[in-house]
Amino acid sequence: MALGGVRDDSELRASALARAKDVLLGGEAFNALASAILGATTAAVSWGGATSVRSGTEPSPRTPPGAALAVRLLRFTGNGSLVLLAATVIISALIGASEPKPRGLLSRLLSD
Repeated sequence: MALGGVRDDSELRASALARAKDVLLGGEAFNALASAILGATTAAVSWGGATSVRSGTEPSPRTPPGAALAVRLLRFTGNGSLVLLAATVIISALIGASEPKPRGLLSRLLSD
C-alpha cells in the first residue's frame, strides 16, 4: 500500500484479476452442473439409457427429441468448459506475474 492509503496500480490489477478468476470459476461450476443435468436428461429420455447418436455431439434421426436437444447442448458445455479452463489458467498466470517481487537481498533470500 502506498502513502496515504492509495493503492498501487499493481494492487488494483491483482484485485481485478482475482475477481475475474472468481467469475470464471463460478462459470465453470455452472457449466459442470449444466453438463451433468443434460447428461442425465439424455440418459433418462432414451430407452435403457443408451442414446442413439451419429457422432459424439450429433444426434441420429432415431434419437428422441428431448435427448437430441440435450446432445446438441452438450456440445456447448464441452467447448465452454475448455474455454473457461484456458481463461482461468491465463488469469492465474497473470495474477502470479503481478505479485510484487522482493527487492532487497535479504528479502530475496528469505522468500524462497
